[in-house]
Amino acid sequence: MPCADELERAILNEGPETVAMFIAEPVMGTSSPGVAPPREYYTRVRDICDRHDVLFVADEVLCGYGRCGRPFAIADWGVSPDIITLGKAIASGYAPLAAMVVSDRIRDALAGGSGRFVHGLTYSGTPSSCFIGLKVHEIMQREQLFTGALGIGGVLKASLDRLAARHEIIGEVRGRGLLLGIELVADRARRTPFDRSLGVARRVIDGMRRRGVIIAQGLAPEGDQVQISPPFTISEAEAEVLVAALDETLTDVARSLRDRTTS
Repeated sequence: MPCADELERAILNEGPETVAMFIAEPVMGTSSPGVAPPREYYTRVRDICDRHDVLFVADEVLCGYGRCGRPFAIADWGVSPDIITLGKAIASGYAPLAAMVVSDRIRDALAGGSGRFVHGLTYSGTPSSCFIGLKVHEIMQREQLFTGALGIGGVLKASLDRLAARHEIIGEVRGRGLLLGIELVADRARRTPFDRSLGVARRVIDGMRRRGVIIAQGLAPEGDQVQISPPFTISEAEAEVLVAALDETLTDVARSLRDRTTS
């Protein structure tokens, strides 16, 4: 696991006593939508952090709270982080709300110290936001939305995989649950990215918007990627609408790129 080994090298180079924590998104969000490491990666990360007394923090603000088909996305790797950060879905966008889930180790350290956790911010402790968060949690449980993304997400990904077979512009479809990403490439065999000046991802997003579907652009500095992360309540019929719109959009974009090349 070269990437995990790089983490250990960085800790040793800086000195373990100077490193407080390692933070990672179990499934990456807007930077590189849908990218997730192999199963053994986080097991190795957990071992490295334990040996060097470094906290492991799972950033699940985007990928957590049911987005990837589990209450916590990191559960797919069978490891327990020291801290999990949550946001976005916990209030469903109705109010500003975020949360931090901590292990017994962290809780006991706080309780055995001052007994206080001072985290005051300008908008913290808002009763209305907490009330909305509780109601969202009730609905998530009642409607089985913590795990529902696994089923509909699988259906959507299978449709996108079939789309990839028809469109050479798609280099990869990836992700879990309802956090999916598509990499757009000039040459699929070589995974050659498009020239950034062509704005291929932006063309796809604009084309989808004209067809009434909103998707997001990946923010990685190289390559063209789009993020598909629909609401947890999306139906199979709505997923079909999304895929049909993407099919038409990719056809138009590929045609415009060919026309540009031949002109």
